[in-house]
Amino acid sequence: MKVKFLVPALLVGLMTFTSCSKDDNKEEPKPKPTPEKTAKEIKNLDASDQQKWTYFSFETGKVVEVTNPKTSDNWDIAFNRFNIRTNGGVSGIGEAEVVNTNSKDFAAITKAPAEGYQKDTKVNEYGRPLPGQTQPSITEVEKNPVISGTVESTNPKGWYNYKRPKEGENAPHFEITKYVYVLKTAKGDKYVKIQLTGYTNDKNKSGYITFTYDFLREKEAPKPVEKVALDFSGNEAKEVQLDATGDWKYFSLKNGEVTPVKPEEDLSWDIAFKGYYVRLNGGTSGKGKAEALRLEEKDFAKVIETPKKGFEKDKEVIFKSMKGTESKENVSPVLTGGFGSTTGAIQINPSPEWRKKNGGVFGPNEWVYVIKTADGTYAKVQVTDFYKKIGDKKAPNFPKLKYQLSKTKSE
Repeated sequence: MKVKFLVPALLVGLMTFTSCSKDDNKEEPKPKPTPEKTAKEIKNLDASDQQKWTYFSFETGKVVEVTNPKTSDNWDIAFNRFNIRTNGGVSGIGEAEVVNTNSKDFAAITKAPAEGYQKDTKVNEYGRPLPGQTQPSITEVEKNPVISGTVESTNPKGWYNYKRPKEGENAPHFEITKYVYVLKTAKGDKYVKIQLTGYTNDKNKSGYITFTYDFLREKEAPKPVEKVALDFSGNEAKEVQLDATGDWKYFSLKNGEVTPVKPEEDLSWDIAFKGYYVRLNGGTSGKGKAEALRLEEKDFAKVIETPKKGFEKDKEVIFKSMKGTESKENVSPVLTGGFGSTTGAIQINPSPEWRKKNGGVFGPNEWVYVIKTADGTYAKVQVTDFYKKIGDKKAPNFPKLKYQLSKTKSE
């Protein structure tokens, strides 16, 4: 009888042993690796000197010495009190530009935004009247308007906002917004997120900047660009060479002729030239609907459509001569060229290679632009030359314009 119960007992024991062995052989789940912390904090960077800019390189993670910030690409961002420059636009030769993510959560920003970036510009700052004056003083500053601090802004988007002392108090107040910004570096190959969190050092002296930054390895996919098909059927491409050696020459693309006009009042002109300055009948230059968009294309025939957005109207621009004098002109900032302009219609370049190619220091960049005429009709234009042969010499300020009107009107 005992033998009859021995086998079941052995089987139970064997099953128990086997079950335990299987459990023992199971591997424990490995803990997920902790993401590497790559963000760096810079504490109390000294930007307190009102007469000096402090230049910083994200690549080296250090303050850098810059002899000429306009011609150097070894800096990305610069600080002067609450003002900030980046190496792009009017401040430098780099490709730096900035966008406000509108987030204050540093960790939440994991990708660089696809659009919305802005380069440095010239900004007028208003201060206390100078001795003997009653009007506020005006100072022109080159800086990035997206990230720079503001003064008494009702909706501050820059990193800092100054507030007047409250009644009964002497000390001014400032607010640090703690927005996270994304900056394209000077060399254009990397993106950095940055959050500024401090303006005073351990001794409560102002002008000492604390910020955290980190490189972003991904960029958001751009949103689909809404485009408009351009119907050129029945309208052939035409060419005209204008004499822009004197005052403005106003030209009608529809009539194909120079038009004597009161430019601010009528719609009989579309585009105008004075040297390498260009105007369109819109914005500050006229009451028409004209505005311009530069395409990344130099083959005139290939342009058969245009983005719906991105056009820019004329505005007042300050130009500085080689002698340091200034002049103000209402121009198209898209089409107007000049020294070093690679996006305008005409560039001035003294290099031997450029002079050999174009016959002088002036030359067309050959971009194709889409413009809206005074009544809103789309047209494409391209400046193909800037010289006219007079006798044995080639004279500048004779822009040769290739253009074609479409049948498509903007909304």
